[in-house]
Amino acid sequence: LIITITVFALYANSLSNGYVLDDFSVIKENNIVNQGTKNLGQIFKTSYRTGYLNVNDGLYRPLSLAMFAIEWSISPDNPALGHFINLLVYVLCGIILFKTLQRLLPEIHSYFILAIVLLFIAHPIHTEVVGNVKSRDELLCFLFSFLTIHAILKYIDNAKTYFLMLGAVFLFIAFIAKESAILTLPILFIMLWYFKKEAF
Repeated sequence: LIITITVFALYANSLSNGYVLDDFSVIKENNIVNQGTKNLGQIFKTSYRTGYLNVNDGLYRPLSLAMFAIEWSISPDNPALGHFINLLVYVLCGIILFKTLQRLLPEIHSYFILAIVLLFIAHPIHTEVVGNVKSRDELLCFLFSFLTIHAILKYIDNAKTYFLMLGAVFLFIAFIAKESAILTLPILFIMLWYFKKEAF
């Protein structure tokens, strides 16, 4: 609840904002995305900005594009909906960060971990990512990368294959959110080596 209140208190002013910068090439002027859900199949078969002047940028980030297409079908050309969903995803990012740090640092009091998460949420460097609808790819990449880490930590603690498989699914989803999810693997390795040496 505190995380949710903090996110909305700091970023609710973005709800009245329009589309800016890359929002046009990814959403508003993207002929694949702004035709709604009928192009979902094409979104998963083409590059990131294919629907914008037939640009092939070599990037593959279909998850956020699919969300934008669904949102366009629900409420066409309505950036407020995109901004609102960004806030919800950022809330989930804060919650999974909190849960992951709790599992990673069980000796640290939850209030201190909460303070760390609130500092992360409030840090000005995240303003553009939350305030720019297109940056949903960044938010989703973070969310599913940390869901991957959390699932692997649960696997180490419980030795249940289910959590390992779940971690693999989350990692795949992080990859289709944004290619920088590849960094989750070395980060996870370093994290386990430092905090969970028994895993080796």
